[in-house]
Amino acid sequence: MLRSGPRNLEIVGVVGDIRRAGLRDEPRPDMYFSAEQSPALQTTLFIRSSHDVKESLGAFQAALRSVDGKTVFIESSSLADVAAESVRTTKLILWLLGVFAVAAMALAGIGIYGVMSYVVRQRTREIGTRIALGATRRDIIWLVMREGVVIAGIGAAIGLAIGMISTRVLASLLFNVSPSDPATLAGSIATLSVAILLACYAPARRAASVDPARTLVEQ
Repeated sequence: MLRSGPRNLEIVGVVGDIRRAGLRDEPRPDMYFSAEQSPALQTTLFIRSSHDVKESLGAFQAALRSVDGKTVFIESSSLADVAAESVRTTKLILWLLGVFAVAAMALAGIGIYGVMSYVVRQRTREIGTRIALGATRRDIIWLVMREGVVIAGIGAAIGLAIGMISTRVLASLLFNVSPSDPATLAGSIATLSVAILLACYAPARRAASVDPARTLVEQ
């Protein structure tokens, strides 16, 4: 029993948590009263139908008007539309973050490609000497790619640390997803590593094609 002013209220049921305005809202305590106890000029009705909601809406409105011809329907929408509207801003923010992430990944790949190309060009004589001494094409590619692996490892570690810190800020934008979701973090690290290795592969192939005779003569 609950007491509200001079009245005693009897609890007849308990419902689960609800989110009033959006999927990211925290549930809060609420009490529900029957329409007879708290009549209102405006009422919101929730309808569950096994058929298409839009097809059933007209029949439902006609049934209500048959009971009270003065009934006015202000707005009608499905729960799917309400849920989509509640996360529209969040989707826009995440879409923009995705665009910025792709742009950052592209710029990082171009930067690493340029650095590795410069490094290979500076080590042309060394690479030519290695090939002259019997290093295979695979050895040269791995020599260059090994530096890419180091860069990928350092980048993954720094990115993971920054990501774990930034998730505290982005936690309010997430719904049913943990800020430290292992699958998401693993996917991000894998994507970064693949981008770095792809950026290193072209300079590595170019290094493996060095003509040792030409490089030694030029030097």
